[in-house]
Amino acid sequence: MPKPVEGKTYRLFIRDFIVPMRIGIHPREQQRAQRVRVNLDLEVARGSRDDRIETVVSYDDLIAGIEAIARQKHVALAETVADRILGMALEFPLVTRATVRLEKLEPYGLAESVGVEIEGHRPAGKPTTGS
Repeated sequence: MPKPVEGKTYRLFIRDFIVPMRIGIHPREQQRAQRVRVNLDLEVARGSRDDRIETVVSYDDLIAGIEAIARQKHVALAETVADRILGMALEFPLVTRATVRLEKLEPYGLAESVGVEIEGHRPAGKPTTGS
């Protein structure tokens, strides 16, 4: 695992990732998966300046994590799913802060979408090097 450069961070994001998910409390939502949009913003401790994937947080790994959460059994609340995505993102040792926005895209009255945004950070004193 790369050692972070003290005080240096960068932003990493995934925008408008749409994934089918079994989510919701209403009977119509429990019948089938619905489209959910996920936005993920991360503050990442800057590792070495090598041009190697091993020194950064990989988009592929984050997307795979979101997809794995989406494949889990039915969940009643968007807050629960957003919290799971937040926890997954903060498991990456270089991620120090994360914001997850989750939107259900199926028609809901006159709204284009409904959802939740949740933020979290790595607890103080927890290493960002994975050691």
